[in-house]
Amino acid sequence: MNSVDQVSLTKAIIGRFKLIYKSFIAITIAGAVVVIALVNYYGPGYSNGFYFLFIPAAGTIYAYMRHNYFKKLLQVQVNWGSEEKRKRDFSVIRKLNDATGLEDYAYRVDDQTWQDLHFDLLYTQIDRTLTVPGEAVLYRLLRSPLLDEKKLKARDAIIKAFQDDINFREKCRMIFHQEGRERFGEITALLWDKISPVKPHHHLYTVLGYASYLSLVTPVFIGYNGIVVILLVFAANSYVHYRENREYSNFLPAITQLGVLIRSAKKIVKIEHEALSGHKEDLKKALSKTRLIARNTQLLFQKAASSDADIVYEYVKIFFLLEVRSFYKTIKEVQLRIESLRTIYNIIGELDAAQAIASYREGLPHFTKPRFVKSSAELSIDGGYHPLIKDAVTNSIAIKDKGVLITGSNMSGKSTFLRTVGINVILAQTIYTCFADHYKADFFKVSSSISKADDLTLGKSFYYLEAERLLKLIQSSGDDITSILIIDELLSGTNYIERLAASEAILEYLIKGNCLVVVATHDLDLAGKLHHTYRCYHFTDRVTEDGLNFDYKLKEGITRTRNAVKLLDHLNYPHQIVEKATSNIADFMDKDFEES
Repeated sequence: MNSVDQVSLTKAIIGRFKLIYKSFIAITIAGAVVVIALVNYYGPGYSNGFYFLFIPAAGTIYAYMRHNYFKKLLQVQVNWGSEEKRKRDFSVIRKLNDATGLEDYAYRVDDQTWQDLHFDLLYTQIDRTLTVPGEAVLYRLLRSPLLDEKKLKARDAIIKAFQDDINFREKCRMIFHQEGRERFGEITALLWDKISPVKPHHHLYTVLGYASYLSLVTPVFIGYNGIVVILLVFAANSYVHYRENREYSNFLPAITQLGVLIRSAKKIVKIEHEALSGHKEDLKKALSKTRLIARNTQLLFQKAASSDADIVYEYVKIFFLLEVRSFYKTIKEVQLRIESLRTIYNIIGELDAAQAIASYREGLPHFTKPRFVKSSAELSIDGGYHPLIKDAVTNSIAIKDKGVLITGSNMSGKSTFLRTVGINVILAQTIYTCFADHYKADFFKVSSSISKADDLTLGKSFYYLEAERLLKLIQSSGDDITSILIIDELLSGTNYIERLAASEAILEYLIKGNCLVVVATHDLDLAGKLHHTYRCYHFTDRVTEDGLNFDYKLKEGITRTRNAVKLLDHLNYPHQIVEKATSNIADFMDKDFEES
């Protein structure tokens, strides 16, 4: 059964249970009316008929609960394969990535490369996670490429299980959906930030809690004075409760989320599926050490008092210091069991991230899985496209030994192609998914220099910041891990002579290192000087009556077209400017450039 059939079936079941619980409601009401009439006409002996109404009443409750369950399931099914548009706080999402080390990962994608390749935008498309751990683990996963095909295939096997097995997928997604994503629940910070030590006098709160129990029996021994004792104990415990609550209230959402996380892990363990075989034992071991935390967090769940029962329970918590004592017991247990809790967090996060990736694959026009060729220092992408561009034009590239130098006019597609290469390499080594017809490559570290701007806060110019970034790329060319260096417009913040001289020196140096270089430039002279060591490609444009047109197709060789002045004309610049600029170009082409 496919996803569409599942949705149709679920809708039918929802309608069925809706009819059932409404029918039971009608039967219960009709039965109550009949019993009341019998009692009025024939006496109270017929009041026993109310007992028979428990059957339709119980049926109403059961059918209503099942109706709500399938409504949630329908939501999970309908959202499958669709982008989830919601606000994301990346300062929260990236906390796990920033707080953890490399562990099993070879390297982390640096901030500049992440920004250059627009990965925040790409993350929002991929992110169909349902939990806080899921979105945090997915972010860390995308920033932590692997250099081990075996591990990547193991990750892909879980992703594929979510794609292929609808029952397995829906069981897990319902668990994640019920766990929810409480934005205020700083569970990541709780588990990876330094937790304040438990107060040394917290045992006093246990004494005060037991004192409240003892105070209840004092009226038996000292009469009405016992009431005074109870009130004094209640006053003292109220003071303690509200004073402590002010200090730890910010932690409560995260603490209660721990309980939800543990309960979700218990449900996951009960699912029988081969895809979980690598995680279940680790989960069971971690769960065995966190039982007290799960029990204590139930007393810490907070909600607004909405009924008399809730108000009474609030007073009970205060009088017996239930919340205060549970909080400090839980914090102490969290400190003792921090590694087990992190294990649970990471496994739930990995599974949620895997189903999100599976959902993302489902919505792609097409994708391929990478083929890795170790120790070959080559990259081949056939029919590659940019995932953030609707109906993107596909291009192919093969890089080995030589670097690649791409020329072309403004807006012709150079920067987009650079990003297409970088994104495909990173996603091949993270989610085993490529936006192409075929992808074959070695394992790489990706670094880039594309987006550039002055930083006034540091007092650094456009050129200075670019030179700093290029130095990092130069240094990485000597790493043990082969790098792909993606560069757009070298040293564009300085004059032509120095830019050309320095760019040639930098690119000749880089090509000798342990790296493949993919660079885009407007400088045709640079392409001419480096065509022996860099394979040259270009993008072209065409001027028509409608303006500038681009086909966005990569072609071999160095471009012979320019469009900067054409673009001014297209934007309706004064004719005098356009004509003078065109004349100047002709003059520059007729004589050698002389430094002024």
